[in-house]
Amino acid sequence: MQLEDIRVSDLKLIKELAGVHSIRELARRISVDPQNLTKRIKQLEETLGAKIVNRSSKGISLTKQGDYLSKKFSDTVYSLENAFLFIQKSEHTKKRIRFCGRGYMISHFLYSCKAELLKEKNYVFDLMDLSPQKTEQAARSGLLDVILSFEDTLLGPNWMRKEVGTVRWGFFARKNHPLANKNNIRSLKNYDLLGFSYIENSRIAQVANANQIKLDASRSHGCENSRYSMQILKQTDSIACLPEIATQEEVDKGNLARLSVVLETQERPLILSINKDTISAAYAKKIRRVFTNNKPR
Repeated sequence: MQLEDIRVSDLKLIKELAGVHSIRELARRISVDPQNLTKRIKQLEETLGAKIVNRSSKGISLTKQGDYLSKKFSDTVYSLENAFLFIQKSEHTKKRIRFCGRGYMISHFLYSCKAELLKEKNYVFDLMDLSPQKTEQAARSGLLDVILSFEDTLLGPNWMRKEVGTVRWGFFARKNHPLANKNNIRSLKNYDLLGFSYIENSRIAQVANANQIKLDASRSHGCENSRYSMQILKQTDSIACLPEIATQEEVDKGNLARLSVVLETQERPLILSINKDTISAAYAKKIRRVFTNNKPR
């Protein structure tokens, strides 16, 4: 007998023979025909060159050699089954990528790149919306893989960074707003400006004041979330200063319009940071390509 003559199915059969009292009992347990099972046992005995089953009117039992092999092969079969299960599980387990950015940033790229990255067979994403401070804390604690932000934070040598576009702010209103086709900046003061904390004392406010326009956010709804702002804009005559990437989908659908008023607004670079310790170089390259090809327009 040569070792290569023994198959894994033979090892499992010897293991299964322990503790049964009839061919029919074992055949029923492993879902095979009793006659075929009898033939397999005889062929195995021929391969081994030893009798492993005693047959009598009372049923079957293992011989001394059969009992020895069953005990020896039991651990072997268990180890093999666990090994195959691990391989199969690893083959089908998707890697989770923890992707963090402000909500409107993630929404923009899901829209503009048609969720290309989310269609990957071997990856799934945990999408998180955290403040800049919490994002930095999570990154330094090893809890993030990909970050999209305005802050060029120095997270350490294990993070690669790339500027993937520039985000501009603009004034927006519903599509049929009275200001939709006008460029008279002074007319802005006639409408409520949705309150965002970053507008106060910002470059936008400075330029407005220079043009004798008081952007009084205190008289309108306070709204720190761009999604909420857009819902209000679509249903009222309010205006809002928002990042263009936050409004792109609604503008494309014809629900909102960017006002053409000549008023300087801020621009900020959009930074993509990737953790080199958790993302392979090949996949990091793909992530950069997708974000660069779909940068804010």
